[in-house]
Amino acid sequence: MSNRMFLAYQWCQTNGIPISKVAVPHYSEIGPNAFQWLKNWGVEYLTIKNDPGTARDSPWLVAGPYRRYEPRQLGSVALPVFYADFLNVPGHPEFAGQFFACVAEIAFVAALTVETVDEHRVIGGDGVDPAALGERGLGPPLVIPVPAADPLSPANA
Repeated sequence: MSNRMFLAYQWCQTNGIPISKVAVPHYSEIGPNAFQWLKNWGVEYLTIKNDPGTARDSPWLVAGPYRRYEPRQLGSVALPVFYADFLNVPGHPEFAGQFFACVAEIAFVAALTVETVDEHRVIGGDGVDPAALGERGLGPPLVIPVPAADPLSPANA
């Protein structure tokens, strides 16, 4: 690990590439042994959904603003995710308050319907596709989740 981190740092320095303050670990997986390197590099933000040192399918991170008190589920569950909270690094109290978990992931996007209700545009569906909103020229929408037909149901075959 230390050899790879050292080589990555040297490569950035040699090529004049500044290191970002945001680290985006693949599959949201990062070991606690990486945090001293990240601190040395000036990283402040991470886009992770699981506790450091755990695999992608481990229970999701307990962090704010919305996942402080609800029962933990798998970190790879197909639900929307939004974290904006300081990160605790298991086994490393020296990093408390030094890294901020910030990630927003839109998941389980279904077909959308746009209707007008009392002169307001209303989006219906299981999720909101931001690209579709932009294409339709919609501003901040009123989002009403409605159950979608189960595509795997024999009735929809």
